[in-house]
Amino acid sequence: MSNKFSTVGTEDNVPGVSNDLLQKEVVALRISGHEKDQRLRIKDDAIKVENMFSTLMDDSEIEEEQEEKKREEETEKKQTEHGHARRKKKKKQTRRTSPASEGSGPDSQGSSIGVLSLPLVCFLILLIAICIH
Repeated sequence: MSNKFSTVGTEDNVPGVSNDLLQKEVVALRISGHEKDQRLRIKDDAIKVENMFSTLMDDSEIEEEQEEKKREEETEKKQTEHGHARRKKKKKQTRRTSPASEGSGPDSQGSSIGVLSLPLVCFLILLIAICIH
């Protein structure tokens, strides 16, 4: 019985031209893999920088919002103090002119409600402005 297949020894049976082509292909694949890794590193670095910038922007936006909120609170406080001063002044004026007519006319109750609602209206406006932002 003759064996149709020849025995393969330990030597490479790949011809020289095929061997060169395979080596070139391996080198090309290694280079493309290296380039792909570099592109991924560059993208990762860009994402890190973007996240750092975003964090810095978030911090500055938070500081700006806190400053704006503080200014709004100060404005509200001043408006409330101004409203209290106007009410006291109005009470003094009404006591001097006619102490018996206090609360008897429709105008006296309506105007005190208007003075009381001014700080409330200011507060609501500020609340709406905060909700919008």
